[in-house]
Amino acid sequence: MNGQRFRALSPDDMKAIAPQLQVLARCTPEDKRILVEMLKELGETVCVAGDGTNDGPALNAAHVGVTLGIAGTEVAEEASDVILTDDNFPSIVKVIAEGRRLNEFMRKLLQFQIPVKAAIIVATLASPLLPSPMLSVAQLLWVLTIVDVLAPLALASETAAPTWLKHRQVETSPLFTVKMTKHVLGQSTYQIAILLLLPLFFSQIPGYQDIDDPVSCNNPSYTTRALVFNTFVFAQIANMLNSRHLDRKLNVFEGVSNNWCFMLIASAGSSLTFSFPHKPIWC
Repeated sequence: MNGQRFRALSPDDMKAIAPQLQVLARCTPEDKRILVEMLKELGETVCVAGDGTNDGPALNAAHVGVTLGIAGTEVAEEASDVILTDDNFPSIVKVIAEGRRLNEFMRKLLQFQIPVKAAIIVATLASPLLPSPMLSVAQLLWVLTIVDVLAPLALASETAAPTWLKHRQVETSPLFTVKMTKHVLGQSTYQIAILLLLPLFFSQIPGYQDIDDPVSCNNPSYTTRALVFNTFVFAQIANMLNSRHLDRKLNVFEGVSNNWCFMLIASAGSSLTFSFPHKPIWC
């Protein structure tokens, strides 16, 4: 349809034809603006791409205005919301995917860090009621190194998945979903149980004995503390794998072979934990 015929239509006819309109030829800047406003009234989310001065009214009226940073005019840049510095429209898809990846990363990080911080806080508050603290200062520092340094690096290395673009984003969606809340509560309970109940479990094993070393340590519960520490650290590495997905996928290893950075960090955390010098430095 050409612009002259479009302008002659009544508002009701415009609303009826706007959703099916494919090409509006020989139109004025005002025709473009009217078309954008009409589509918005029909409940559509409108994006306008333009590079000329005549595109200014439509760019300003759209939900999202996109213009070219190299070939676009100054008027178009001022009226638009997004300026493509490389004049390449496929870059929009990359930016959207990267934005969703960052959003997913923040949720994954919260899903991973809240349980371990909750477990450490509860164990610290309960330590006066226990015969001895379950983790030493050096061991807590190593756990926090994994939680605050290695895990964020590993989760940040996850690339944007193509399936993310198929899901409609909701602006008012809560930061914590029901699935995330269940995961956080389950992991928090599990990790608190490791710190508080695992020593009691070891003491019930037939033939289990703690190694006494009163020369180098004031507290003889050396073996128990080492076992609790290793179990707690490997629980964090397992939770790091679980936090790669925010949905209910049972296969937490899906796609991990394509992320060498994640595998390297997880392997380094495991290897360093095995070689942690428990006995000399916790006293």
